[in-house]
Amino acid sequence: MESRNRFIKTATMAYSIGASAWILLSDSLANTIAGPDAAATLATIKGLFFVCATSAGFYFALRAVPHHQATAPMLGVAGAALHPLAGRKWMPFAFAAIITLAAVPLQRYLPTAHLMLFVPGIIASAAFGGLAPGLLSTGLATLAALYLAPAPDHPLHIGLLVLSGMLISLLCGILRTSLRDAELGRRLLDGVLSGTTDAVYIKDLQGNYVYANHAAASFLSLAPEQILGRGDEALFPARAAALLRARDAAVMAGASIQNAEESLATPHQGTQVFLTTCGPLTDTEGNIHGLFGISRNITQRKQAESALRISEERLQSVVNATSDGLWDWDLVAGTLYCTEGISRLCGLDKAPLTLRRLLRVIHRDDAPAVVAQLRQHRSGQRLAIELNFRLQRGAGGVAWVRATGRVVDQVQDGAARRMVGTLSDMTQRRELEQMQRDADTVFAGTHEGIMVVDANLRIERVNPAFERITGYSADEVIGHTPALLASGRHGKAFYRELWNTLLRAGFWRGEIWNARKSGEVYPELLTISAVMDERGKPDHYIGVFSDISHIKAHAAELDRAANFDALTGLPNRRLLTDRFEHAIQRANRTGKPLTVCVLDLDNFKDINLCYGKQAGDRLLETVANALAGVVRGDDTLARIGGDEFVLLMSGIGSPEECAQALDRVMAAAATPLQAGPERIQVTASVGVCRYPDDDGDADTLLRHAEQAMYQAKEEGRGCYQLSDPASDRLAQAHRQALHRLRQALDQEEFRLHYQPKVDLRSGALLGVEALIRWQHPERGLLAPGEFLPHVTGTPLETDIGNWVIRTALAQSHAWRAAGLHLQVAVNVGAAQLLAPGFCDSLAAALAAQPGAAPGDLELEVLETAAIADMDLAMDVLGGCHALGVHFALDDFGTGYSSLTYLRKLPVDTLKVDQSFVRNMLADPADHGIVEGVVRLAHAMGLQVVAEGAETAEHCAALAAIGCEVAQGYGIARPMAPELLPAWAAARGSGAINPAQAA
Repeated sequence: MESRNRFIKTATMAYSIGASAWILLSDSLANTIAGPDAAATLATIKGLFFVCATSAGFYFALRAVPHHQATAPMLGVAGAALHPLAGRKWMPFAFAAIITLAAVPLQRYLPTAHLMLFVPGIIASAAFGGLAPGLLSTGLATLAALYLAPAPDHPLHIGLLVLSGMLISLLCGILRTSLRDAELGRRLLDGVLSGTTDAVYIKDLQGNYVYANHAAASFLSLAPEQILGRGDEALFPARAAALLRARDAAVMAGASIQNAEESLATPHQGTQVFLTTCGPLTDTEGNIHGLFGISRNITQRKQAESALRISEERLQSVVNATSDGLWDWDLVAGTLYCTEGISRLCGLDKAPLTLRRLLRVIHRDDAPAVVAQLRQHRSGQRLAIELNFRLQRGAGGVAWVRATGRVVDQVQDGAARRMVGTLSDMTQRRELEQMQRDADTVFAGTHEGIMVVDANLRIERVNPAFERITGYSADEVIGHTPALLASGRHGKAFYRELWNTLLRAGFWRGEIWNARKSGEVYPELLTISAVMDERGKPDHYIGVFSDISHIKAHAAELDRAANFDALTGLPNRRLLTDRFEHAIQRANRTGKPLTVCVLDLDNFKDINLCYGKQAGDRLLETVANALAGVVRGDDTLARIGGDEFVLLMSGIGSPEECAQALDRVMAAAATPLQAGPERIQVTASVGVCRYPDDDGDADTLLRHAEQAMYQAKEEGRGCYQLSDPASDRLAQAHRQALHRLRQALDQEEFRLHYQPKVDLRSGALLGVEALIRWQHPERGLLAPGEFLPHVTGTPLETDIGNWVIRTALAQSHAWRAAGLHLQVAVNVGAAQLLAPGFCDSLAAALAAQPGAAPGDLELEVLETAAIADMDLAMDVLGGCHALGVHFALDDFGTGYSSLTYLRKLPVDTLKVDQSFVRNMLADPADHGIVEGVVRLAHAMGLQVVAEGAETAEHCAALAAIGCEVAQGYGIARPMAPELLPAWAAARGSGAINPAQAA
């Protein structure tokens, strides 16, 4: 609208000025050069010429008026004015002829300037018509000058007129062509700018808009003319306007074109994202006059990109969440696109993959099959690819994968162009399948019976070992409850406790008696484990059991070999020791005396010399059977030596009863043996002591009875002798010894020496046993056998034992600080173990050494001490075990019923008694006992330590039967603590040389 108004004003003003100048100048000129007679005619001609010129100008002006929305410059308006003449080819020529011929009449009145009269016509014809009309006007003017002029003109003047006309026509033609091309370019640019959806705008140096297309105006919901002359502050919110001002300043300062994405808040469309190209407008001298900008609204594209990115991220998350990867193989280009999971699985980078690169990581044994199947599918022999193969990983590892895929694009001749598919990591699945196969193999091949029971206690599955042990086939037990196997030996309380433990702890382990299909009752070691579901409820139960009939039988054999005499079947010295303690306790409890008899056959050696060893053995068996026939059920008869027997008789009160019992014993000992024609008979010498008249422990009573037996032999044999009642003197000496030992404890005269325990296979030092010594001021270093018997069973035994534990812990801490990590074993007597507060004192000792590890302390408990009071011992050992302390059962095999109680005790180690080990090389029975103990310990999951390894041969024999740990003089003698690190360092980790160690 502004351009239209400006054009109208300009045209009106130009017409007024031109008309006024024409009238004034023409009248003045006419009066000057024309005579009075010609003035009227000249005025008429002038008027006609003025009407023709103004009519043509008015016509062209009306045709060139711009549209009310046009923004074309005046140059474009001029081109539009000339456009009508170009549309009709005859009009420029007619215009040239008319305006040229119109000047002919004026020649009569203006003879001096008649050639100049043709110049305006030539100029007008060339300006409005171009080269050809200009040349036409020049030609007509030349002809008029030659033939119609009042007077002939100089040829030079006519030549100049022709030359001027031609130049004017040529220049106007060029100008007209330029105007037409400029107008065409302007219209084309205006069409592009008006039709594009990109916002195009121009700003001056003050930031005001001087041009804006319709797209720019539409973003602001305004018309283009409403934007022109206004700045960003008037069109955008303050924040957006400030950003635009800062950007424009940066463009002006940099004098370069910049591309950037802008996020602007528009008044009506909200925040929009634009991709903007902005640069300065410069003249030919490089001066900046403003800037231009082209902005494309990319809000929807950004939103689409964001949605696509989110969709891709979700797809990638789904792919990453699974074990599958996607691959896309361009068969034409030879490139293989893979998702990140496949690249990571194959160990390849994210660079474009090819089949050749992928084949390099496929296991060489699987690559031919992969290539073959790819070729078969591409040739149409296979509908799809589906195969498993291995990928080679670093350090020799492999990953199992499963590939599937097919051709999805083909060229016109049917050749494959593109394949897509998936690659899944099957490593874990293959491992699980292998584990399942292994589990099935173990399930089917194990020697232990296995049964799987559902939550309703119905048998679901059994293995072949179950069928072999129980005699039932799988079809006979599936669907039944395990009660089918019950033997009837256990009551409801046993099974109630079993299920309570199973539900509470999740498993139960113990011995149980079940019945085979044949009805035979057998013992089994059973472990029941509960398998929980995701809610923590039992889903099913797995029972694993083994027939331990042979173990029970072997244990009985071991028990008999360890505690009973092989010849007579009577208890041996080891079992006698245990029976002796029980007999003393029973005497104390009942108040009835205990009679101890030591019986030795007179002149037995002569029997062996005269009749041979076999006759002697038969005589021993005869005497043993006879003696067993005269003793009562509560009495104990034991053979402790070649021809020496011990008899413990309880409840014999009066001396008369004792004499009668002894007479029966003497008579039984004299039972004859008929050896062919010979009758063999011996007598016996018997020594007797009475408890509590002779107040002492078992060893003391036995020693006193032996002394009385020797007195009987001195009296002539074949009689019995009561022990000398010297108990008062012995008791006094005992009290004095206790007093001196108490002083030794208070004055810190005791020392601990440590005997190493080593691994027989590697020679590694595993631990030490702490052994007490007495550094006597006068007698020097005393062995424990010289003073410990005095403290046994007294309160001093507990005090010394606590001192040993504290000292051993301190020494262990000192060794650990020096870099020597050893487990220290300490012997604990029965009195100390079962004394009230033992657990508390042990906890206090551990707390007193903050750096000490409870696992580095091992308490060695005598088997007889552990079962003296089984319930109390279980509580004490359990409490100490909870502190982290380990337990070892010392002198294993010397008590009775040891295997019965062994499974109840929380012990970690069995120590084979040294009496067995020392004689194992010479006595096959002792060798068998040691081997049986080792196997029993291994069967029960316990460590076994052999004491008394005195020689290298002992060490070799122990290692041969599977005993890994030993101690004894054949390895090292007990040594002072400061010597142990050097001893350990000198031997390193190599095998122990017994000769050097001793």
